[in-house]
Amino acid sequence: MKLVLFEDTQEQAVQLLEALRAELAERGDVVHFCSQKDDSGATFEDRLRSEMECAEYKDTTLFIADRDLSKTSRFLGLSEPTVRRVADSLAIPECSYTRRIDEGEFLRAAEQREACIAISIDDGWERCARQIVSIASGFQDIRSKLETQMEAPAKKDSPGS
Repeated sequence: MKLVLFEDTQEQAVQLLEALRAELAERGDVVHFCSQKDDSGATFEDRLRSEMECAEYKDTTLFIADRDLSKTSRFLGLSEPTVRRVADSLAIPECSYTRRIDEGEFLRAAEQREACIAISIDDGWERCARQIVSIASGFQDIRSKLETQMEAPAKKDSPGS
């Protein structure tokens, strides 16, 4: 299982990466997204999709994105909705997280947006990591079961499809 973390604050990235690696143990790895390309003038979605072609992100199970990505180095303008749209186009599930918001309010906001998975990190990085790994494991199980039951390879549509 491979997770890709989109987090623009180094301190938070270190804490969540540590918690995710501890929770994953030998079951997989997590990679912190760092833009390697300069602004090409392409749309944010096209630019991010291009970056995901790198071998480092191949076979990603789940994208994890902070709701606020406004300080992403070398990718000003990157946002969680952009990550979600690219994830949908690549048939990779995505979940988002935030801090300092009532969980009920956060989940209601998520329901009003396009279908998404929303996690609150107010209960700590370890609990957040457990939830994320559980979500990724579920999607990995679904994909592997679908692929073994299908005669043709799964079409790359959105995760819901």
